[in-house]
Amino acid sequence: MLSNVVEWLWPGASFGLANQLAQLWFGFTLLLWLAAACYSVTFIKRQVGFYWLFFIVAMSGNLLLIVAQDVLGFYLGFALMSLSAYALVIHSGSSQARRAGRLYLQLAIVGELLLFAAIVLRVHESDGNLALAELTMDSIQPLTLLLLLLGFGLKAGFFPLHVWLPQAHPAAPAPASAVLSGAMIKAGLFGLWVFVPASAVVVQQWAVVLLVLGLCSALFGAVIALWHQQSKVVLAYSSVSQMGYMLMALAIVWLSTGDARVMAATVLVGYACHHAFLKAALFLGAGACSSYRLQRFHWLAIGWCLFTLVALPLSSGAAVKYGLKQGLMAQQSSPVWLAEWLYGLLSVGALTTALLALHLWCLLRQQQMATHSQSMPAVSGWMNSGWLILVVASISMPFAVISTQPFWWASISLSAVWASSWPVLAAVLLFLIVRQIGWILPERWRDPQSRFVWLSLRAKRLYQTQSRAEWQVRWPGWRSLERQINQGLQRAELLSTAAVVLSSVMLILWLLH
Repeated sequence: MLSNVVEWLWPGASFGLANQLAQLWFGFTLLLWLAAACYSVTFIKRQVGFYWLFFIVAMSGNLLLIVAQDVLGFYLGFALMSLSAYALVIHSGSSQARRAGRLYLQLAIVGELLLFAAIVLRVHESDGNLALAELTMDSIQPLTLLLLLLGFGLKAGFFPLHVWLPQAHPAAPAPASAVLSGAMIKAGLFGLWVFVPASAVVVQQWAVVLLVLGLCSALFGAVIALWHQQSKVVLAYSSVSQMGYMLMALAIVWLSTGDARVMAATVLVGYACHHAFLKAALFLGAGACSSYRLQRFHWLAIGWCLFTLVALPLSSGAAVKYGLKQGLMAQQSSPVWLAEWLYGLLSVGALTTALLALHLWCLLRQQQMATHSQSMPAVSGWMNSGWLILVVASISMPFAVISTQPFWWASISLSAVWASSWPVLAAVLLFLIVRQIGWILPERWRDPQSRFVWLSLRAKRLYQTQSRAEWQVRWPGWRSLERQINQGLQRAELLSTAAVVLSSVMLILWLLH
């Protein structure tokens, strides 16, 4: 275990990576952020300084929560990541971005409050112990578990706590969407894995419900994605679907014991790694598709990511899906009939995921043709580098990640190949039939607006109505002061960004010393 105790920060401050699975989580998260940073170098053209400032703060928070070994360090990293991501969502400055950012920030604050209450209760249940390793050894009360599920679930974005995802992803720049979906939402899953004691009785009871909820999220996200005509919205709902599978993997970890729990934890981390690379690569591809001229190798890269998404043989998706099925049948805590029922419905999930992939491919092709691609600029070298890192990582993951290699080899057996291929073949046949008869969704069903956006706007107006007069009385010149502060920040943005970059790099290097 790589660990450093830093008492001068706060009592009990400790940083490290507890085991190989935690090291893998840190590794794929760092690689994803670096790839998105490469892509951002030439993709981001407005408010560059502010983008990099909040990008690096969010990255630092994301990495901090992974290496933190105490409650305060984890919460500090989680809050830094969650709140600074707001600036990435609203970066374009459009009305859609501001609306999506407002909903994201409102739910992020609610999630932070729920999480803070849960952590206080968790520390109280552990007699004031702040070490994360000790928290997993103590019992947990139902209220604490509920608050943890809500607080982390709002970040993880599984159904029904997914409402900010379809709004934030279309508004955010492509590299910001890549880290939001590839790294940040998994922080919620990581938090549940770290804070919840798997052996507690209440966790065993609730895990069965979460197993069913995860499958519902997987099916819901894939089906609803077929209603939409924006590629980044489709990818957002695909993330809702894939987070459902990861929630199932986490529930299997809680339901398993001994070696079966170790295997389930390996599947969980492997699935997170697999999804991080392919979904980030797809978001970068969708961003390039709308503004740049794509070459043949770009389409090959997108095709491989979709191939991996539907878990066809030889891909990392086939390996982790095989591991998920084996873990589902190996655990003994849930009824046998439920495990068999869920196992059968995983094939339905594979079929809907394949339909989603075909739908997304057609949308990206239409998007490229609609933008008069011949007159669009070519993809720059920096963007290609970031994209290539993720695609190569996705291809090589089954070989580079030793813990997932047994699942990959087992997934290329004849029975496993047929089990993973027939839902895709059925989806292709169904897709061709629908296109042949010319049936399309009615216009009123396309891209429905979330009612939560309306509720968010109502909450904003309610707050402004109640507080406007009070603020004007207390701070009559606050608008002028705000303009002066903004002008000062614009002049100092380069210096502040450089300072944050330098301090972040020094912190990471020092922690890993």
